[in-house]
Amino acid sequence: MISLVSRQAIALTAAMWTAALCLILLPLLVIGGPPRPAMLLNIGSTLIIGLAASALLYRIAGRLAARSAWLRGAGLAAAVLVLAGLIALADAAKDRALMAHFEPAAPSRPVLLGASGNLILFALLLGFTAALHLVLHGHAQLQARERELAVAREAAARAELAAAQAEAAATHARLAALRYQLNPHFLFNTLNAISSMVVTGRNDAAEGMLTKLSEFLRTTLAAHPDALIALQDELASVADYLEIERFRLRDRLDFEVDCPAYLADARVPSFLLQPLIENAIKHGVAPTSRAVTISVRVRRAVGDQLRIVVADDGGGPAAVPAAAPGFGIGLANVQERLRSVYGPAATIETTRPAIGFEVAVQLPLGTRHVPDLRVA
Repeated sequence: MISLVSRQAIALTAAMWTAALCLILLPLLVIGGPPRPAMLLNIGSTLIIGLAASALLYRIAGRLAARSAWLRGAGLAAAVLVLAGLIALADAAKDRALMAHFEPAAPSRPVLLGASGNLILFALLLGFTAALHLVLHGHAQLQARERELAVAREAAARAELAAAQAEAAATHARLAALRYQLNPHFLFNTLNAISSMVVTGRNDAAEGMLTKLSEFLRTTLAAHPDALIALQDELASVADYLEIERFRLRDRLDFEVDCPAYLADARVPSFLLQPLIENAIKHGVAPTSRAVTISVRVRRAVGDQLRIVVADDGGGPAAVPAAAPGFGIGLANVQERLRSVYGPAATIETTRPAIGFEVAVQLPLGTRHVPDLRVA
């Protein structure tokens, strides 16, 4: 199948040779009158010879296409000169034969003399043919490179999109895994407490605790793992969790929430505070026999930051050793989630006052509308 470049080359080469020979024929017609058969046959055969030489030149140029620029140029120049000389000789011999056949009385020119007269013309025509090949070939190569570049760009864009989608999926999976790391002891203790209530005949209490557990699990599992929810919804989920624990711990657990109304709509990652509350119960309430209060304080900090402090007044440092089994898992999960959502813009800090333990989370403040009421 002939390529588009080849078809263009054939058409342009044929047009160039035809135009050149017509320009040669035109003065002869003006001076000598109607064309004689010998003249038409001579011009037609010259056109055929020129086109054949051009086709051969194209093949030579194709063979030289992979060479360096200077070698390709030198090779084409040599081919033009050789082919021009050959077709000049062939054309002169053909002219002599035609004249001898159609006009035997007319004087004939020597072949070499006739060839020398047409050598420059044929060299120019073949030179234009070679230049035409270089232009068309260069244009075709440029288009091929542009197509390759477009394909490469498209492939790179697809790869970048796939990488972004994979990263987003990995982040989503990581957040989901961190979010769903409910302490199995919480579920075991809660279900065990419900069972004990049923056995001891406290069916109403068991039903209430089971309802709270159902609501808490539904809220926990329904929310999108990397969604930002209103702080008031997160605090409501924390309240459900604490109500469940208070069923089990009874008078040993109390809690309070201090959140200004203007911050209730602040956006926070879902399931952010539950691991901190769970740590407070495990290390602040469980080791003691007295009542312990867990508090959640929310403030707006300098630099459009939201500061949430979860504190308990449990046994203090002596009752919460730093190397206690499992201590730090909840904090590590929260820290990882904050890093995944906010990067370095969010922080988590722990302090040990004289009594109890505090965890402070600070993250960028994002709300639908929060008035500028910073608290020092």
